[in-house]
Amino acid sequence: MRVIPDGPRGLFIRYLFAVAIIAVLITISHMASIWVHKTQDGAAENINISGRQRMLSQRIQLFAERLAAEPGNADHRRALTDAINLFEVSHTRLTGADGTEKARSLPPQLIDLYYGDQPDQRLHALVAGFVSLARNVEAADATALPAATRALESFNSEQLLQKLNSAVALFENNAVAAKARMSSVARIGYLMALLALLAELIFIYRPSYVMILRTVADLKSTNRKLAHSEKAALRLQRQTHEALEETRKSRDEADRAAQAKSQFLANMSHEIRTPMNGIIGMSDLMLETDLTPEQSHFAQTISDSSGALLNIINDILDFSKIEAGHFELVNAPFSLRNVIYDVASLMTPLATEKQLEICVDYAETLPEFFLGDGARLRQCLLNLMGNAVKFTEAGHIEIGVKYSRRWGLRITVSDTGIGIPRDKLSSIFDAFEQVDTSATRKYQGTGLGLSITRNLFALMGGSISVTSRVNVGSTFNIKLPLEPCDTATPEKNTDATEIRGRTALIVDDLPVNRMILQRALTNLNMETLVADGPDEVKNLMEAHHDRIDIVLMDHLMPGQTGLDLCHAFKAKERFRDIPVIMLSSAEVAAGRKDQQKYGLADALIKPVRTPDLARAIAAALGAAAPTGPAQPSAATPPPDGLDGITLLVVDDNAVNRRLVRLMLKDSGINVHEARDGREAVARYFDLRPEVTLMDMSMPEMNGPEATRIIRTREAEEGATHGCILGFTANILPADRDIFLTAGVDDFLFKPAKKDALIEALRNAVGPAQRTRISATV
Repeated sequence: MRVIPDGPRGLFIRYLFAVAIIAVLITISHMASIWVHKTQDGAAENINISGRQRMLSQRIQLFAERLAAEPGNADHRRALTDAINLFEVSHTRLTGADGTEKARSLPPQLIDLYYGDQPDQRLHALVAGFVSLARNVEAADATALPAATRALESFNSEQLLQKLNSAVALFENNAVAAKARMSSVARIGYLMALLALLAELIFIYRPSYVMILRTVADLKSTNRKLAHSEKAALRLQRQTHEALEETRKSRDEADRAAQAKSQFLANMSHEIRTPMNGIIGMSDLMLETDLTPEQSHFAQTISDSSGALLNIINDILDFSKIEAGHFELVNAPFSLRNVIYDVASLMTPLATEKQLEICVDYAETLPEFFLGDGARLRQCLLNLMGNAVKFTEAGHIEIGVKYSRRWGLRITVSDTGIGIPRDKLSSIFDAFEQVDTSATRKYQGTGLGLSITRNLFALMGGSISVTSRVNVGSTFNIKLPLEPCDTATPEKNTDATEIRGRTALIVDDLPVNRMILQRALTNLNMETLVADGPDEVKNLMEAHHDRIDIVLMDHLMPGQTGLDLCHAFKAKERFRDIPVIMLSSAEVAAGRKDQQKYGLADALIKPVRTPDLARAIAAALGAAAPTGPAQPSAATPPPDGLDGITLLVVDDNAVNRRLVRLMLKDSGINVHEARDGREAVARYFDLRPEVTLMDMSMPEMNGPEATRIIRTREAEEGATHGCILGFTANILPADRDIFLTAGVDDFLFKPAKKDALIEALRNAVGPAQRTRISATV
């Protein structure tokens, strides 16, 4: 079995193996050389120490004799002590602290010299005896000093010196032998490294050289082949260039097609919205007149159908802009609470028609203001709520809001509707997809709403998913990375003394509503009791009527309505003084009519905001005569401020001009007309109107050109800046930019409702008129 492969890889492995062997041999040789030097250094040190011992022994005897001659000389005694200490240290360096540790590493001859079988011949014993006698001299006083000195002189110094000389000789002989051994090892290592290098030259470099020659030959052959294929590469390059040119032309054509598509959609939007402005406006005006029930039904059908058609057009335009990548979002502070409750309020009439309840779960502890595109979030939630109402025949729809700095904003839209089959969940957000695509389907629509919603959430950096069970309901889960901001201070809850510590009885057959109301009242520092129907209400009223301060009563409940239940317990004397606030999913006007009859303190429409609920409770508990019905506060009339102003309506469509005149016939506004931009310029400087409604697309001179001329002349003459509103069906961003550049102040898009038109005019002439956009363009 071959372990090392052939070819370049095998040569490379052999080379590495040979280099490794050489490196090991050289390392061993080098270590042997280092050991030789180390041995020499150690031997020299031992020889020096042994020689020092011989010299120190003689110095000890000399200093002992001097001390005996002069017992009181401190220098002689100090010199003797230093010599004895150095002698002991030298001996310890050679043999170890206890005479055994170092001995284990000494050669056998030195071990026999220091620790031989004859006790009187042992060098270690001689050194110990000599040191002991020297210490006696060191410690003796003047009286004992002569005897101690004679004992030291009688010591066999010649034997000690001979033993020390023998130790020096043995250390030297041992070092020479060790050096010879390690030098041999080093020479053998270097020799083997040379042999390995020779083997490498023979068995590795020579085959490598042969292989290099073969490779050079192969390269020459390859170069010849490359030379032949170069022409083919050049041909391929030319073909690639031609293909890229064709791709560029196709891309340019696609861009022109996309631009043409966008322009077509803009034109179609304008052309469709212009007549629709007349249809919707006239139908709304017709509904304000005295009509027979049948005529009123016809007019309402026209208005509803026009609104549905307008929603379809808006969906198609939004889908087209998203698909083309031209959709832009606004990043500005907005009130999420207002968005949620506005969506719920807008959908409440449709839900009421189907006897559905809309619940809003927005805790007071959550932030109110966030940074993002509130208008587009409202559009998405309207899409989801519209679907929820459409596909729910009984039960309720709930909007829930949660926020955490860790996982961001979470919004859920849940319903108790028909649900979505499991096999349709993966495609429900695709464009033009519907759960039921048959020609006889019950629920109509374009199938764009959820697709647009998903794409808008994706543009916001979020996502949407759905869970559903057939005939149980669906829940759409929205995740958005929106952050709260401190642009404005949220409306504070009413915390009057009438509310704090009071007890409220919550009556509602829907658990979600009971939970939401209970949490809201807890935040208002109130205690709560809950009941889900007439029987439980009666039991709680009987048991706790002395501590119940107010009742929050649902209107529509199975078995017995809230009004009937209120009438029943108001008939009893002990319950008559407890105020009742009716919460209804129907129009509040119906509840207002019943206040006198049933003795209601107030009637609020669901979903009710916590501040509104707090104010109603505080008013009911603080009323001077709790037994009488609380009268609803009169609505504050909207500010007028339009009487006598001059309005110039510029539009080439006579129906649109007449529609504006009819919408404003009772407003006290002086309405004047112009049929195109050229006439608008002339009439503008004749009339000097406070507000001008300027259409964009007109013959002779369009709206932006007329606006530009007006702004230029105003600047030249130093005239007062008149408010110009772009009154147009063109809603694409490019069209807005054209109008803004020309100098308009704001926009009113067709088709426009009467209320929207009046509100736009009030904003234009009111004291809080916004800073003109044209000043910043």
